[in-house]
Order: sequence, then C-alpha cells, then structure tokens
Amino acid sequence: MLLKQVHWRLLVTECSRHLIRATRSKMSGVVVTIGDTKVEKMAEDSEKKIEDTGEVKGEKRKLESEEVATSFKREKTEQITETDTETAPLKKKKVALLLSYSGKGFFGLQKQKDLPTIEGTLIKALLDVGVITKEDGETPQKMWFQRAARTDKGVSAAGNMVSLKMSLHVENFIEEINKVLPEQIKVQACIRTTKGFDSKNFCDGRTYSYLTPTFAFAPRTLAVTEGYRIPNDTVQRIREIIKRFEGTHNFHNFTSGLKPTEARAKRYIIDFQCGDPFVRDDIEFVQLTVRGQSFMLHHIRKMIGLTMAIVRGHCDEEVIDKSYSLVKIDVPRAPGSGLMLEELHYTGYNKRYGSDGLHQKLSWSDHREAIDKFKEEHIYPEMIRSEKEELSMKIWLGTLEHHDYDEIPPEKLLNWKYKDFQNEELSKKEKSASTSENQETTEEKDIKISSNEIGKEDESNKEERKLADKDMEEKSGDTTVNNKDKNKMEVS
Repeated sequence: MLLKQVHWRLLVTECSRHLIRATRSKMSGVVVTIGDTKVEKMAEDSEKKIEDTGEVKGEKRKLESEEVATSFKREKTEQITETDTETAPLKKKKVALLLSYSGKGFFGLQKQKDLPTIEGTLIKALLDVGVITKEDGETPQKMWFQRAARTDKGVSAAGNMVSLKMSLHVENFIEEINKVLPEQIKVQACIRTTKGFDSKNFCDGRTYSYLTPTFAFAPRTLAVTEGYRIPNDTVQRIREIIKRFEGTHNFHNFTSGLKPTEARAKRYIIDFQCGDPFVRDDIEFVQLTVRGQSFMLHHIRKMIGLTMAIVRGHCDEEVIDKSYSLVKIDVPRAPGSGLMLEELHYTGYNKRYGSDGLHQKLSWSDHREAIDKFKEEHIYPEMIRSEKEELSMKIWLGTLEHHDYDEIPPEKLLNWKYKDFQNEELSKKEKSASTSENQETTEEKDIKISSNEIGKEDESNKEERKLADKDMEEKSGDTTVNNKDKNKMEVS
C-alpha cells in the first residue's frame, strides 16, 4: 500500500510538470513531449492571423471602434481649421482711406437703410475683399468707422476720408478693392494712423468748390443763354461779395434745424475765392472755392445762392449782414450738382505725428495727379452733362423771384424750432410790456395812496390844532378869572 501511494504522488507531480511545460510551449511555439504524446504550437495559424490583420509583429492592433473614432476626430479637426480661417478674429489696425467719388445716383455719403450711398457701397466692398468681418459691416461702430466730411445727395468729392480698423493681410489692397468698387468710387490711398485717430475730429479744415455756368450771375432782365460770357467787372463784384462771408458769423440762416441762439450755428470761414472763367463744351463756367473749419447742412449752397441773387439784382448786399442777426431770413439754396469736396486739412495731426518716423502725413499732394484724372473722367463730365441735359441751373434761376429775402413772420415758418424761438421772443416782449404796465399802475396806486394818506394826515392835524386852540382858550379864561378874584381879595 505504501508503494502505491508513492507511485501515485510521483505520477501526479510529473503530470503537473508536463502541463506547465505544455502551457509554456504554446506561447513559445515549440514541441513538448508529455509522456508518449507530442504537443506542438500551430505557428502557421498564428502567421495566417498576422497576415490577415496586416499587423506587424511588435505593434498593437487597433480595434475597429478606435479606427472610426480616429477618422472622425481627423475630419472634425479639418472642419474646425476651415471654419477658423473663415470666422477667426482679424488682426486690425487703424487706417485712413482717401476717397474720390461722384455723387450722381447716390443719396449722399452717410449709410442709409434701403438706399444707395457711398458708405454702404464702400463697406460692402471691404467685406468682399475680406479686410472686415460681417459683424463689422452690419455695425460700423464696432470697427470705429468715421467719416471726415458728410456730403449731401448728388454731391461729389475729389478728396474725402474715412477712418476705421481693418485687417492689412490682403496684398495689393488698393487694386483689389478698386476692382470690386464701381468706377465712380475710387480708393486713392490707405495710410496707417495712430490708434486714437478720428478722421472727423482731427480735421482742422475743409475746402469745397462749386462749379457753375457764368450765366447764373447774369442780370435778371437778361435772357439766359449758353452763349453768355461774364464781364470782368461782374467777376470782380462776385469776389467782393463773397469776402463778406469770411470770418466768424452766426450762419443759422444758412442751414436748417438750428436756433439762432445755438453755439454750433457760429462757423469760421477762412477763405473764399472766385477763379477765372473758362469755356467747356461751348458753355462758360466759373469755379468758386471756399475753405472753412467746418460747414453745416446746405451751408455752402446757400452762400452761393445768396451771392447769385445779389449779383443778379434780386436783393441788396445788406441782406448778408441781416442774415447774421437773430431773425429768420429767406435765403435761396443753389443746386447741389456743382458742389464738390476738394480737400481735407490735417495740419495739427501732420505737425505732431507726420514727422515722428512711425506715421505718414495725411496729404493729397502725393495723389494729386490721380485725383485730377478722376475729376476729369468722372466728376466734371457729369456736372457739365447735368447742366446741358437737365438744365438744373436754368430752372433754379427761375425760382429766385419767389423769394422775398426778408424776415419771415412766425406764422409762415415751417421749422418748429424757429416757431418756438419766435414765440418765445414774442412772449418775452409781451411779458416785458405787461410788467412795465404793471409797474406803472402800481406806482400810480402808490402815489394815490400816499396822497390820500397825506390828506388824511392834514385833516387830522387840523382837528388836533383846533382842539389844542380850544384848550388854550379855556386855560387862558381860567387864569383871568383867578387873577380878578385875587385883586378883589386884596382890595377888600
């Protein structure tokens, strides 16, 4: 029995050893003998599996879910990079754009909803080129957009300016944006400025010109024709009249919507000139040029219109001096087709920053040739065509007879501000008159009262005197009686 137990123990031990060796051999791919049985790892099957999966020995095989996730991540990153390039915030710099444009067909410079304007067309072009974002185009204040001088409907500009923050990554920006803009709008230059630059507030002067046929200054008794040629003495008289506008004056009659007492109605005109006449397309023209610190709505057109009315004989020169007073005067307004913004002046900015080595001067001198070419191709031809085909000046001259060039009564005023002002003035006059009358009546009452009191005092004094006299008489009578009694006693 003991021998059998030992034999079974040895057999179990040997079997366990062979099982351990067989397990190891499956991992190493070698042949192992367990008793009389051979155990061999199927290396061929493992090789076939490796060939099917396409994996190289030593690399970890990726699962299908991992492969799908990796490909999805790759596509997502590609999409993110594409959208980032489209909507990523642009690195913007403050710049000034020098503009030339013809105002024909536009409702002024300032952007208006559902109307074609110069600013609306320019902002759309900046968006198409890619130097501003869509959000900037919808809200120009976010890119610090500012115009230097606002022009009215139909008014052209040879040298206007806008300031804004935009990207500078586009090569040949001037050429690219002018390709997008219409021919009657052109960007002449793009100049880097200081961060705090504002094209309106930093501008210390503006120069406008007005082109008109010379027959606009012909006497009103003379028939207006295109063959009219202005005499030299008439040109000299024009120069004398426009000099009366120079200096600081209250120009409330040369705009609309301002009370005469408002401070912004006062403006400073630096210079007003009249050039020599010249002939273009068989019509004689003359150009008037005015420079000032700033101008109001219709300001220049009304100065030109009043000058024409004076030269033609509709009113006297004293109307100019009267227009500076607080009364409302009927002043005609010349057509806007001949008005053009010539140049903006940045004397203070150029003096401070133009020579610091970091910034350029804001000047039109380097672009004068291109600006003159634009005027000859797009602005002057449109002005002359408008006069020859539409007869804008001839038609307007016929309206000068309907103006009275005198003070407008309050009941005829169309502007509510002037009505309120006139009513205030009238009420002040009425109040002052009523107060003076009240003062007179109160003084008269005071005088009557005082006279009555004096009379009463006199009567009371008379009565007091009478009573005093009676008392004196009674006293004197008593003294005489007493004296008589004393004498009688002495005699007795």
